Amino acid sequence: MIRTQVQLDEDLYEALRRTAYRERMSIAATVRAILTRALGRPPDRRNRPRTRFTFVGAVRGKAKDVSVRHDDYLGRGPRG
Repeated sequence: MIRTQVQLDEDLYEALRRTAYRERMSIAATVRAILTRALGRPPDRRNRPRTRFTFVGAVRGKAKDVSVRHDDYLGRGPRG
């Protein structure tokens, strides 16, 4: 895969984030799925995740350090 960056306005980002949450997928996987459909290409089954991100939406709140302490928030404790 090739890594790229895209700038989105806030409304489009929120719509994308809600779609990813509803589909229980990461935002990156959601973007790939939307682009695949929009470009009329068949889905690439080789890179499809075996399981969806079932943890999406598992934690609610205003915590700002979720990306650092995700294991703590998901109840698994720190890895080490």
